[in-house]
Amino acid sequence: MVQSLRQVSLSSVRSCSSCGWPACTEECEQSPIHRMECPYLRECRFKPRPDPRRGPGEAAELPIYEFLVPFRCVLAKKHAPENWKVNFPEKKNKDTSIQK
Repeated sequence: MVQSLRQVSLSSVRSCSSCGWPACTEECEQSPIHRMECPYLRECRFKPRPDPRRGPGEAAELPIYEFLVPFRCVLAKKHAPENWKVNFPEKKNKDTSIQK
């Protein structure tokens, strides 16, 4: 779920053996993206938990997942700076009086 971003029920999905966050399959758990974020998620105090108000077949809609995209962007800047530069190119200041 963390890797593939598929909606699944937390009660029917396996957890990553290292960080405890939901992982659809072992393939998702071993993916390059998850291997990069796993050490940080392992240290995170907050973990997704099944919502007792939802049935076992219902998708988990948890606000905790809203941080994953910006979190992955920060990780890309640290671990894959070439990708960061493509997605977030530096802006040049056109006012030369402000430039150093």
